[in-house]
Amino acid sequence: MRIDLSRRYYDSYDPNVWTKAGFDPKTGGYNVYHKDHNFSTIGGGGQAEKEVGAILMKLGKQVEFLSEKGHSTRHSDLYFDGQTWDVKYAENANLENIRKKIYGASKQADNAILFVDTNKMEMLRDAVARSNYHKPIGVYYMQIGVVEIICLK
Repeated sequence: MRIDLSRRYYDSYDPNVWTKAGFDPKTGGYNVYHKDHNFSTIGGGGQAEKEVGAILMKLGKQVEFLSEKGHSTRHSDLYFDGQTWDVKYAENANLENIRKKIYGASKQADNAILFVDTNKMEMLRDAVARSNYHKPIGVYYMQIGVVEIICLK
């Protein structure tokens, strides 16, 4: 998408519904937060979502953090590239925990983003290889400075 067109989309979000959180003039990526999106302060998940949003914005993605109001515990966190995404923070995760996080994401969204602060790529690959998910799902692995896509579809 052309950067000027992306800027127009970003500027068009209704400020009564959305918070404009950032626009990258080099890539055309942006983040908007729905007023009813909850960035949890428990367990680091909310901060992980913001970090993921910043990484995606730098990659040129137009990211919407979705409303969580009126949803049960099952909802998607993000929308971009025409798909829904669920962000899972997995800093202290072991193999079984990672499998459960991806399985949970498969019930909530089209894709999962696993965010960690340290390198758990081998563990993630092993978890993906050993698991059956609710439906086919794409998994993005994100670590500061590292983005890798493991496609399960």
